[in-house]
Amino acid sequence: MSKLGTTAMLLLCAALGLAGARGCGGVTTPTDPRIAARDQATKATCDKYMACGLIGADAGTTYQTYDSCTTTWRGNWENQWSIAKCQGKIDQPSLTTCLGRIAGTDCTSILDVLNTLLNTCSAANVCSAGGPVDGAATD
Repeated sequence: MSKLGTTAMLLLCAALGLAGARGCGGVTTPTDPRIAARDQATKATCDKYMACGLIGADAGTTYQTYDSCTTTWRGNWENQWSIAKCQGKIDQPSLTTCLGRIAGTDCTSILDVLNTLLNTCSAANVCSAGGPVDGAATD
């Protein structure tokens, strides 16, 4: 991703209220599908930053370390797929599509990055529209 693309992505995140967003620190179980989705998207995103050469101590990188990327993007995805937006429900096929799209996003195209974040991986696409929470028993 170019410096312009990186800057545009950071500005977009700030505008959406994603940059620096953090969860409330509540205790969650590892079987919570929303938390699992958040963590999978965080890994996919930071793996993509690494593949694009945007993690490291060199000037012009977006994150100094993989851990700093993880901290930022865990908060970003937490905000993107918040409890209020997802109500604990994740559409697994849409999540799979989102994760694949993150991996396939062009490092040099801000339009591709925006399409991934705002369309493919939006709460409207990834959060289930209805029904029981994934994994929950039905009556």
